Amino acid sequence: MTCGCHARVVIDVLKRMLVGRPRRSARLGETLLPKWLALPVFCSDPISSVAYATEQIVLVLSAGGLAALTLTPWVGLAVAVLLVVVVASYRQTCYAYPNGGGAFAVSRENLGESAALVILLFRAFASGCTALTGVEAISNGVPSFRKPKSRNAATTLTLMGTIAITMFGGITALAVALGTRAYPDGNPSVISQIAASVFGTLGADSVLFYLFQAATAGILILAANTAFNGFPVLAPILGQHRYLPRQLRNRGDRLVFSNGI
Repeated sequence: MTCGCHARVVIDVLKRMLVGRPRRSARLGETLLPKWLALPVFCSDPISSVAYATEQIVLVLSAGGLAALTLTPWVGLAVAVLLVVVVASYRQTCYAYPNGGGAFAVSRENLGESAALVILLFRAFASGCTALTGVEAISNGVPSFRKPKSRNAATTLTLMGTIAITMFGGITALAVALGTRAYPDGNPSVISQIAASVFGTLGADSVLFYLFQAATAGILILAANTAFNGFPVLAPILGQHRYLPRQLRNRGDRLVFSNGI
């Protein structure tokens, strides 16, 4: 056996250890997600964003003194209303474009391919709006849901929006009521100050404070997973129109778009 064959065998063994045995294409339906599983898979990014969205509002307004800080609830309300509009918009996308693609698919069909490549550029800008980060992930990943795909995706999106808006509104209200401050270096964070005021940092209740901190860190870590779920679904659509390599359209041994991962 040549060295090349040995190398391929070793690589194949390592691959099987990491990703498991290949699945038949007929089992593709088994990889589709129910709503209860899709919620944490796709929604950790937008939900985690509310952990620091309020802090960014307070940080900017604090430059204007105490008078400006009184505007915090109104800015928070405006962001919450915008989040409702964005969620409602992407719910329509789930039904109108069940093959996924999000903003690219919508803009390409209605405005043309050039414009679609540009609503991608602006989507990158929009993702900088902290509280709205990751909302599009579900509309990108409609094909990953169990049937009826569009309805399940739209329902999950509504659940995500409800959780995110409730958490964002609650954190903002507590930040105003407790008079928390935002620091440029982020230490201590606004959400940490809220937890310290509610639970305390000493005594028996301090356990809840540290659990709160651990849960916040955990969901922020999970939020990094959104790109691994959203991009591989979007990439085949771009590959189909030759804006990315066509190999991104191929499903791997586990029936996912592993080249995109």
